[in-house]
Amino acid sequence: MKKSSILVFISIGVIIGILGATLIWVHFRRSLRSPEPAPVVSEPAKTDTAMDRLFQVSTRDGRTEWKLEAASAEMDNAKQLAKLKDVSVTFYPKSGGEVSLTANRGIIHTDSKDIVVAGNVVVINQSYKMVTQRVRYSEKNKTLISTTPLAITDGASSLIADRMVYDIAKNKTVFSGNVTGIFLSLIHISEPTRRA
Repeated sequence: MKKSSILVFISIGVIIGILGATLIWVHFRRSLRSPEPAPVVSEPAKTDTAMDRLFQVSTRDGRTEWKLEAASAEMDNAKQLAKLKDVSVTFYPKSGGEVSLTANRGIIHTDSKDIVVAGNVVVINQSYKMVTQRVRYSEKNKTLISTTPLAITDGASSLIADRMVYDIAKNKTVFSGNVTGIFLSLIHISEPTRRA
């Protein structure tokens, strides 16, 4: 064989080897840049049911104890609760009157009927208005409990405190923690009567 034909075969072999190595290198680089997408695994839904409006009434012995309304609700049956938005609850004590509660959001435990609300919480009864950030209602004890600082006013007087427990059934409130108040009362002074 001539030297020139051997050089041609060697040259062709080198060129094929370089092309093959280049193709393998390009394929390897592409696989590094765009890895094969992982299979899509859908997460289980965190809510079982969602609704635009919720209205619930709690009654005992034929008497309405409270009514709850919410602009929207997400039910979680596994945790036995509903997450609420724009919450409004009206309580009807046995002694009469009404106690209304509003908040930005809340949770109602469907098994115990306990309610927790938060965000711009306002509680109003026939005597005063209370503003705080979080309140819990205990169905068993019929109490509203606030563990966040609160302010109460009745128009003439005002009070601030760190915590509060309001017994709805007894219409009794206990405040604790840095309790400060301003109480105004009208005192009527009568003029002495003149004798003739």
